[in-house]
Amino acid sequence: KTGVDLDEIIDSLQDEQTFEYVEGEERDQVSIRYERDKRAKAKCIKAKGCRCAVCGFDFEKAYGEAGRGFIEVHHIIPVSKRGGSYVLDPVNDLVPLCSNCHSMVHRQRDIVMEIEDLKIICTNKFS
Repeated sequence: KTGVDLDEIIDSLQDEQTFEYVEGEERDQVSIRYERDKRAKAKCIKAKGCRCAVCGFDFEKAYGEAGRGFIEVHHIIPVSKRGGSYVLDPVNDLVPLCSNCHSMVHRQRDIVMEIEDLKIICTNKFS
């Protein structure tokens, strides 16, 4: 979700002879968290099902019982862009997406890809 350009990072490392990759340092973080209503997700899934609205992926079909009822739900207009509390329409404001498609709509920082645009990309690549 960071919009990281891996090619750019790899190119910047080409001149390095040895690498030491250090992870796990603890840091304090202050951030804003936008609350979600779990009932809205359930209502969206009840209305639209558990198949990805972009690529059609079905977790239950792929993973059996472990995937039953699993899908991510995407806010068409990000909660962070709404400007505070608002009344949500779970059927019109939310869309079920698989984890890959959900990550792709949020890949660019501060820009959310339109579902229809991702459908075009997905259809052209995988049909």
